[in-house]
Amino acid sequence: MFKGQTVTPEHIDAMEDAEIEELHARYGARLGAAMSKSLGSSLLRMYASVVSMLLRPALFYMALSVVVGDMVSAETDSQT
Repeated sequence: MFKGQTVTPEHIDAMEDAEIEELHARYGARLGAAMSKSLGSSLLRMYASVVSMLLRPALFYMALSVVVGDMVSAETDSQT
């Protein structure tokens, strides 16, 4: 909609150049806003998936080192 009217090819043919430029500017602004919003959310999802892939092994090894450390200290305590 442009100025309360549905825009058809016939309406565009009847418009003056200034109105067509205004319509084009509005369309470009809305399209740009929609694209940047979807691009931003896509980048956030990609960042989150990469971070989770990188952190998953690190968290596993941290938990494993705690368990192994507890086992070693328990074994050391039982020998003394």
